[in-house]
Amino acid sequence: MRESISLALQSYSGCLVVVAHDRHLLRLVTNDLWLIDNGRLRPFDGDLDDYVKWLRQRQKGTENPGGSSSAGKSPKGKETPIKLKHNIQPTKLSRKERAQQRIKVKPLRDKLLRIEKEIDKANEIQQELDQQLADSEIYSEGEPRSIA
Repeated sequence: MRESISLALQSYSGCLVVVAHDRHLLRLVTNDLWLIDNGRLRPFDGDLDDYVKWLRQRQKGTENPGGSSSAGKSPKGKETPIKLKHNIQPTKLSRKERAQQRIKVKPLRDKLLRIEKEIDKANEIQQELDQQLADSEIYSEGEPRSIA
């Protein structure tokens, strides 16, 4: 499983964020490491082994003053703050508002169901045509046959 995931991620040419505890997988598929520490996001200047050392130093309390070790500093020393929103609670809708939402959503649901039925019908037609095209008699010389 790990091998197929790593092959898929390695073949992907775009950018992605990988969050994993599997160090072997991370070594195989990542180019850069980013550190989230004290609510800040910054590039981690090192590899996973350096990160483990950084964690051990931090647990022992041998961090440099200022809250970050030199192993985790980016070359320019820039940190990108992360703004976190806490306690976001969905608002409870009144009975009337829920009814209004259902009224707005109903035509969309009906349209979706209609389109899904059309897709199912088109898939059935495609399967029938595929079966007819798979029949070798259709390609034999002789009187032409219509397949549609």
